[in-house]
Amino acid sequence: IAGMPARMEEIRTAHAQQDWPQVARAVHDIKGMGGGFGYPQLTKIAATMERAIKGKNYEVLTKHVEELESLISEATADARVEAA
Repeated sequence: IAGMPARMEEIRTAHAQQDWPQVARAVHDIKGMGGGFGYPQLTKIAATMERAIKGKNYEVLTKHVEELESLISEATADARVEAA
């Protein structure tokens, strides 16, 4: 979970630069992390984002960037609480 904020930063930067292959790589990583760490909603949103990239539907992708960021913030906050 600790790597998710860095991946989110990669997504924000690549999205701003319209570097869709880089967005796709980072989203794919998060999709795997979400499933691996028990956050199925992250996996679901990331999968939706992957489909949007493949379909060149960047409006849908943009819509989900903020939602993904919010979920990552929640997941990392949960992890900090559990670790304390």
